[in-house]
Amino acid sequence: RGNKFYFPGRPKAVCKKCEKGTYYDRVTPMSLKEPWISYRKPILLDNKDSILQEITEVIEKRGVLQKSIEYRMCAYWCIATYFYREFQAFPYLQFSGVINSGKSRMLKLLKWFSYRAILHASCSPSVLVREIDEYHCTELIDEIENKLNRKWESGSDMFNVLLEGYTPDSNYSRCKQGQDRGMVQYEVYSPKAFAGRRVVDPALSSRCINVSMRKDTPECEDIPKALSDEIQEIRSKLLYLKLAGETLPVVDPDLHGRTREIFIPIIAVAEYFGVDPSD
Repeated sequence: RGNKFYFPGRPKAVCKKCEKGTYYDRVTPMSLKEPWISYRKPILLDNKDSILQEITEVIEKRGVLQKSIEYRMCAYWCIATYFYREFQAFPYLQFSGVINSGKSRMLKLLKWFSYRAILHASCSPSVLVREIDEYHCTELIDEIENKLNRKWESGSDMFNVLLEGYTPDSNYSRCKQGQDRGMVQYEVYSPKAFAGRRVVDPALSSRCINVSMRKDTPECEDIPKALSDEIQEIRSKLLYLKLAGETLPVVDPDLHGRTREIFIPIIAVAEYFGVDPSD
């Protein structure tokens, strides 16, 4: 049409500075909605130490934990989720306690600061597997004990997914649906945290940092649905760490076995911010 060319089905992008247009092939479908809280533009860090303090202060203000060190540890864990592929194992975070002890609240706070965090009150093993395999996200699961009843096939499947998802060298394998031969493998390694009224199975609990909750009232009781600019700014700083190619230091703590695996990511984040892990 005149001196213009039209390409059906190919969206047009126009540069705001030179006003020149170009066409591109859409990779993701227009209908795709990110299942995690959308990030704003990344923000360059003037002082990287501030982000650790900012996350810790928010968790202290809105959550209730038994030990003061646990607030900082949760902040370490959230930051480590942005670097989880650097580790040979990544610890699960488990919140256990009676009803109304703040377990679900802690998962909501982790959702604010963890990498691509998705919070589930109810989900099937197949949903969990596909989310991790496609999105490489952080999974937060509430009422975990209701999903691990191995008397049911879904409970056994969920248990196996969580066992496999602790290290990057394990895949979750399933038979191809409707076929006698062939298997499909899914990557299920990702950061995960869950909450429940009791500690989960010992085999799974050994892969966790366990946090016992207590009933109390936090300084700020409300958990807003829409994030404040302050929280969004912290998230943008975390995204910058991810996109800027930052790496965590290699650490060699005097720990052994499963304890060593669990705490290496936490200690690496502490040393990245110049904090003595023993503090």
